[in-house]
Amino acid sequence: MKKTLVLLTVFAISAIAMSSCKKDYVCECNYTSYLGTPERAEIPYNNSTKSQAEDACTNYSMPGAKNFDCKLK
Repeated sequence: MKKTLVLLTVFAISAIAMSSCKKDYVCECNYTSYLGTPERAEIPYNNSTKSQAEDACTNYSMPGAKNFDCKLK
């Protein structure tokens, strides 16, 4: 009985550790528009893991924008 309880506990802990926590993240980008005015945009990433949101935020681009700087909030 003890072995079964220990095995179930180990299985439960490993299942929790291996599952990814999905949340809503916002990518905030500051840039200069093609007209030369400073702009800010917020791009939501809903139900994403942090690594997915970071990758998407890092790779986000806007045609014609200069000095593009995006950070995950």
